Amino acid sequence: MELKLLSGLTVSSASTDYEQQLPKASGLWPSFFNVALRATISVNATCGQAGREEYCRLAEGTGRSRGSQCGICDANNPDPEKRHPITNIVDGTNSWWQSPTLQKGAKNDRVTINLDLGQVGFRFDVVQNGDWTYEDEV
Repeated sequence: MELKLLSGLTVSSASTDYEQQLPKASGLWPSFFNVALRATISVNATCGQAGREEYCRLAEGTGRSRGSQCGICDANNPDPEKRHPITNIVDGTNSWWQSPTLQKGAKNDRVTINLDLGQVGFRFDVVQNGDWTYEDEV
């Protein structure tokens, strides 16, 4: 079996470390924040939904052996280290979502991720030459 058949898409969560690295508010620039955290998210396929499945994470140039980059994915396992649901990418931890592998065929070669941010509003305060404008968009 080739390694490329076992590799899948991995999407990591925005960790709290990431949040601390965002630029801070200064002057006319507001602070940044991750709107995806705690958003409603869904996907049409996840590793291990149909039972135990081996996956291998792609990490080129790390010099690690194949064994250290591979694991077992099982959506029904009580151990959270064996589950990689889509909610992992918006929970604010260092967990990740793992797509199904192509080991069982190409039926999962296209995976759709839906991220519902709810109602998002944008507010722009524009200051130009002493004029002040308030713009609100929902």
